Amino acid sequence: MSSKDLIQSGILELYALGLCSKEEALRVEEALRSDEQAKKEYEEVCEALNHLAEERRIEPPAGLKSRLMDKINASEQESLAEMEIADKAKPDTKKTRAIPVQKKIAADVPAQDAPLAPNPRLIRYQWLAAASVILFFASAAINWELYKRMNSAEEEAAILRNNNMLLTDENGSIRSNFEQMRQQYAFLGNKNVEAIDLACTPEYKESEAMVFWDKENGDIYVIANALKALGPDEQYQLWAMDNGVPKSAGLLPNEFMDGTAYKLGNISSSQAFAITIEKKGGAISPTLDKMVVFGKI
Repeated sequence: MSSKDLIQSGILELYALGLCSKEEALRVEEALRSDEQAKKEYEEVCEALNHLAEERRIEPPAGLKSRLMDKINASEQESLAEMEIADKAKPDTKKTRAIPVQKKIAADVPAQDAPLAPNPRLIRYQWLAAASVILFFASAAINWELYKRMNSAEEEAAILRNNNMLLTDENGSIRSNFEQMRQQYAFLGNKNVEAIDLACTPEYKESEAMVFWDKENGDIYVIANALKALGPDEQYQLWAMDNGVPKSAGLLPNEFMDGTAYKLGNISSSQAFAITIEKKGGAISPTLDKMVVFGKI
């Protein structure tokens, strides 16, 4: 049995009260010799029991001892009187010998110092008192164990409440992010939106992007699938080719993220789209030798 199992079983409390079996006592004594945690727990149990016993100690009323002795002496005198009456009822030969013996005892030995016969009522009270003490300490041990378990349960409940709060916050954050993504990509469910793949040019291999154009209202969305990061003085610019004439359709943010949809400009007519690298803030016309991707509708 591990020290944790020994502590939680309540055997230490029973051992402290002398109520456990011989086998349990041997097990506890072995654990106290080899396990510091069990030894520390046993010392705490003993300290707690002593503290409870001190708090619940009942002082006997003043004068109780003297009243008990008076009753015992009175009972003894009654017994002696009954014996004298019984002796008087016997023949004279026995009476003459019995009376001096009683007088001698009365004269030579004080009544309170004579050995007393056990009082059955007093013995019963002693047993009741001993049983009450045992029950009290057993109850104290059980209460101590329940108190420790209650504290442990409260700590576990606090941890669960904290975890529940964290999960609630995390769930709220997930819902918020999902709502943002749903709004951000709502255009994908629009039947008027056309998707155009923009492939890399020979000078900018492995670059990719996609344009989503709403032909009804002219809104344009761009997703940069594989565009390299630019310097602080450069920026990607989208162009719509309308009858061979390039028209600016907007600028990608400087700190764009691959796979994220960005809403740019609005174009009413176009037959192709292209993205070029321009100076920060954009240009009036595209720099053709810095065309990164291009795609026809």
